[in-house]
Amino acid sequence: MDSVRKKKITFEISSVVWSKINKLRDQQGYLNKPLEEWFKYITRDVTLKMLSNEQMERSMRDHGMLDLWMNNFAQNLPYIKGGDKTVLQVPEGSETHTISEIASPMPILEGEPNYVTEKDAPIGVIRGINCKHPPKSAALVIGRGPSVFKRNHLQILSDAIQKKEFTGQIIIPDGMLIDCLEHNIVPDFVITVDGSPIIKKWFDHPLVYKHGKQLKAIMSVTVNNEVYRFVKSQNVKIFWYEPLWDDWRQNDSFTRLQRLMTKSKKDPNGIPAAASGGNAGTCCFVMASTVLKLAPVGLIGIDLGYPEGTKIDETPYFSSYMQMNKENLDIIKQFYEEVYHPFFKTRATIDHVFCNYRTAIIAMQKANLPWYRLYGGTINCSEGGTLFGEGITCMWFKDFIAKYGVRK
Repeated sequence: MDSVRKKKITFEISSVVWSKINKLRDQQGYLNKPLEEWFKYITRDVTLKMLSNEQMERSMRDHGMLDLWMNNFAQNLPYIKGGDKTVLQVPEGSETHTISEIASPMPILEGEPNYVTEKDAPIGVIRGINCKHPPKSAALVIGRGPSVFKRNHLQILSDAIQKKEFTGQIIIPDGMLIDCLEHNIVPDFVITVDGSPIIKKWFDHPLVYKHGKQLKAIMSVTVNNEVYRFVKSQNVKIFWYEPLWDDWRQNDSFTRLQRLMTKSKKDPNGIPAAASGGNAGTCCFVMASTVLKLAPVGLIGIDLGYPEGTKIDETPYFSSYMQMNKENLDIIKQFYEEVYHPFFKTRATIDHVFCNYRTAIIAMQKANLPWYRLYGGTINCSEGGTLFGEGITCMWFKDFIAKYGVRK
């Protein structure tokens, strides 16, 4: 007997609506199958529980960050709706861009419902399975965790690029931009999530101006407006996205309201929304796997923890924990734990914030579609930190480059 209690629902629908339902079932390959199978298919990505990253974003929204974000958003709105040339003194032809312009078609494996409808799509073969709209290359996300410097990963990557041993796309958070450029690594995309004006420092460097025309930045609509204008002045091409705060399909949704406010002639549905996972590193992962649709996605510098031996009073959130818990160290110590990495054989300390980030990435793996896993999925090459778990493969960075650096 099915452990899930079933409900019998009876209602009337018009012949027009029924015809539309059947047309949709036919397009998805379910016309001649039981309705129950079709309902399971169309609700396959709907979860009844709020994911960790959604809980985190809601918590940040409800605890003081909303004022900052909305002030930034209000200042950015004229640029988003009207385009740069209506507000800024910029070259003729400059206009608003969004992540919809860089999104790749969804890869579809042979046997999946939409495979037959994509008649002229490019086809790749992976492990004997045909795939339409196959991922163009591997992706590499470079975080700012201490392992990326300790393991000399930037120099390893720079050498591999020079020897044409790595031709995949590189996606980085803004905090890694200057370090990458100093190693002759020009990323394909730079991600900015934070709304603080201090983010400007990651772009304020002669190398950023030198490579500005080659750079593309993906920015949240709640980025600080001064940061946006400064980055634009460096000749960097910017693509807007809206953080996914809640279920945009609900009438009282905050995300829905923001999208309505960003409607324009060019973007009649508003700026596309995407989950950010609460930090720029996780957002890089989301953009690589769900917008650019690249695979596998390798991760370096995504430590999500502090190196072994780090004192808790040296961690960035310690002072906040002290204020929240009236400087009670016995309580504060409960926010920290030691994690042993079973693959890299390293130890790290994790706090509550990094634990949430870690949980968010692992949870996202459960929603990955078969094509993503078939092409390698998510591969942690950080050689340290706390990231391991369901859906995540661990590999030494040099091995990742040798296996996935060039699409064969």
